[in-house]
Amino acid sequence: ALEAVLFMVNFGWRRLVVSVKRATFGNPATLDGRKVSLELFWQFCLAVTVPVMSLFLFVYMLQADLQTPYGGYPGWVQGIGA
Repeated sequence: ALEAVLFMVNFGWRRLVVSVKRATFGNPATLDGRKVSLELFWQFCLAVTVPVMSLFLFVYMLQADLQTPYGGYPGWVQGIGA
């Protein structure tokens, strides 16, 4: 989630489009460089979907780990990280 936010703030969407075009310039299939299609969809995915789903996955995994202790160890052992 943090990576997506930092990417959008520091690298930016326009710079990504230019980088993709420059990286694929001159390839046999894309002589003029690949154009990023569905820009609004990909911007939404990068700015909203990726952070939200990452946060959801983190909370889900944390909740699952707290409910069933790893390896059957007691909670106090896992609490100290031994």
